[in-house]
Amino acid sequence: MLDFPTCKYHIRGALLSRVLFAAESHLRGHPDKLADQISDLVLDSYLRGDPEAKVACETVVSKEGIFLFGEVKSVFLPNFEEEISKLNLSLPLVVKLHTQAPELSEALKRGANDQVIAIGYACQETPELMPKPIQVAREVMHKLEEENLGPDGKVLAIVEYERGQPVRLDTLLISVQHPKIASVDELRDSLTPLLTRWLDSSTRLIINPLGPFIKGGVLCDTGLTGRKSVSDAYGPQVAIGGGAFSGKDGSKLDRTAAYMARHIAKNLVNEGLARKLHLSLSYGIAIPEPLNIEVETYGTATLSNEEIVKEIYSRFPLTTEEMIPYLEMKKPRFLETAHGGHFGQEGEAFTWERLL
Repeated sequence: MLDFPTCKYHIRGALLSRVLFAAESHLRGHPDKLADQISDLVLDSYLRGDPEAKVACETVVSKEGIFLFGEVKSVFLPNFEEEISKLNLSLPLVVKLHTQAPELSEALKRGANDQVIAIGYACQETPELMPKPIQVAREVMHKLEEENLGPDGKVLAIVEYERGQPVRLDTLLISVQHPKIASVDELRDSLTPLLTRWLDSSTRLIINPLGPFIKGGVLCDTGLTGRKSVSDAYGPQVAIGGGAFSGKDGSKLDRTAAYMARHIAKNLVNEGLARKLHLSLSYGIAIPEPLNIEVETYGTATLSNEEIVKEIYSRFPLTTEEMIPYLEMKKPRFLETAHGGHFGQEGEAFTWERLL
């Protein structure tokens, strides 16, 4: 039997002063993240040839090959083999994309092209205005990639909160492919100095608890687009709307409205209207305006929820027609979003992260 550290637990409740929250992140070579990258690479290739392209690409990737499914409306046909070769995957390619249903095009002319619940969130726990657990997990993940470990792996960060604020990293669990390192002890010795900024004297550091992790990626597991929606967003502290992001063009409000909701929440928190803000936007097919806007500020706001909703309506675009140009959703730069999370990152690709 493996000798695991004693399990820690808590029951969420308003009366508890100390609680633990966990979040995870995945290295670039994780099969599900590879599938996300392929789907967004396909999307980018369509948008480069046709900015008006409508794309919903789902990818399955395994050692048997890369399989592209979904629907497309475009005057352009990319060279899929050439595009996917950029990811250095030597796998057979099967393309099963078909033409978008005309009903969806008609719905888009009148409003949203699907029923959608989109979630946006921001808080003052980190400079990126993201929850602390997901931000720590991503920072450690990027550090592992800088050290050329992987390409496959996961990071789990468990953060201790006191009276609603993060105070310390309780546990850091790393499972990472390490073909160049002979043993787990060697791996631990090489990583510990790199991780000191996240650790204190009582943080549990767990590395590859099953033992050596030599063979990974698509040689061992199958990847599927959208299967990491929680770690793509804010971690399990925050609800998700349900729709995945990668492989979808700007007309798909699963993606665009979620980006807009984050943009709104981030700016309002940055401006001090609340220290923490959860925003939900609901849309109906062929209806241009949101059917519902829900705001939760957890008692941290300087305005009432009604005043915040009025602020949102007066300042931010909320229809498909308005949001697509505002967020520059026709630009082919979505591959960059398919790894490391869609929120809390910097760069030209992340237009929804800009502060007004």
